[in-house]
Amino acid sequence: MVISLNQNLQDSLSNLLTSTQSQARNVAFNIQFAALQDTVIRRLNAEIVEVENITGRQSQLNRIQQVTDQLNDRRAQVSEFEFLNTSNNQRFSTISTLATNASIALELGDSDPDNLSASEITTYESVLASLVTETNRLVETSDPEFFDGSHATILKSKLEELQALTPTEGTIDEEGSESSTNDNRAILDLLDDIALAAGAAADTTATLNLMADNVIDQIDRKLKKLRIESSEISVEQAVEAEFEVQRLKTEYATFLQAIEIGFDFASQSADRLVEAMDPDNFSSNTVLSLIV
Repeated sequence: MVISLNQNLQDSLSNLLTSTQSQARNVAFNIQFAALQDTVIRRLNAEIVEVENITGRQSQLNRIQQVTDQLNDRRAQVSEFEFLNTSNNQRFSTISTLATNASIALELGDSDPDNLSASEITTYESVLASLVTETNRLVETSDPEFFDGSHATILKSKLEELQALTPTEGTIDEEGSESSTNDNRAILDLLDDIALAAGAAADTTATLNLMADNVIDQIDRKLKKLRIESSEISVEQAVEAEFEVQRLKTEYATFLQAIEIGFDFASQSADRLVEAMDPDNFSSNTVLSLIV
């Protein structure tokens, strides 16, 4: 048995189907559009990363950073050398003073400069202990740009010679005598050598400190110029990158907008076509309007 539907019910079902098809079409488009939008965003983000690392500007920044790192490393080396050199300078001065005072005390410690007394030996041994302490504190420095004359090594060697000699109560041989009665004259001569060597070393280290200060100052000026240059390039890079990023955002936004507008137009056209195919609305004018 066939049940016929009245015209109103047929129209309602037709409208329902048309509405359902339109909604399904919209849902499908929204799902596809959302997926496309995610793809576009990922691609845009990837291109933004590339833009922010503009090859030309970034290579300049990389070069500046490389030079900056090298200068900072060199500055640290020179600063360390200067610190050690300053410490040596103070110790060289102390050693020179101790050796000079010891020499004076041995020869002029009492009323008999030609003989070494027990009290003078005690004074010498006390000074010798101080000399050993200060000399052991000397640090060997090494730098390709600064030559310190190996003063620390020389003084340590002389001190070893001094420690090998034994002061003896009694005669102090005349200076330059060919034969020696004991080690007293050798001790005095070696003390004078140490005083002179330490004094020269103190002068050398003072000069080296001035040279090191000058090198550090030059490095600091170069680093300042590099910081300024890097800052200027970074600003230029940021401006260029921002311009390019905005261009990309506009380009992709326009692309998505075009797709959305195209869908809306196609959807409206489909709705008009369905409406036109309705027998109640079908006419030659409708067909002509669709064709146009």
